[in-house]
Amino acid sequence: MVLILEWEYIPPAEVRGNSRAHRFKRSRTVRTMRDSAYAQARGHAAMDRCSIKLEFWHWRKIDLDNLLIGAKPWVDGLVDANVVPDDSPDHVRLEAPEFHKCQKGESKTIMEVRPL
Repeated sequence: MVLILEWEYIPPAEVRGNSRAHRFKRSRTVRTMRDSAYAQARGHAAMDRCSIKLEFWHWRKIDLDNLLIGAKPWVDGLVDANVVPDDSPDHVRLEAPEFHKCQKGESKTIMEVRPL
């Protein structure tokens, strides 16, 4: 069964690759993101191995590698919810992410988790 998680934002700047945010601000944002993924994934059937595809929509172009770094707390939330046992390469395969431009104020992220 496919699990689809959706957020009305992209990973915030303080958790992305080029961030120089204070560790307390980063820590609070990471906790919020993990809890959000946990809440959406809780109760879903466990998968031993899965494939994760991320799609980002934003009005300004942002490097995909920075967005992927910022999406890690959401993957950790899947582990917290026991959807996958670990986020190591033995259990999780990341597919090529996609980026789409949209109108300002319509940013979102969709994570599709499929069993392998």
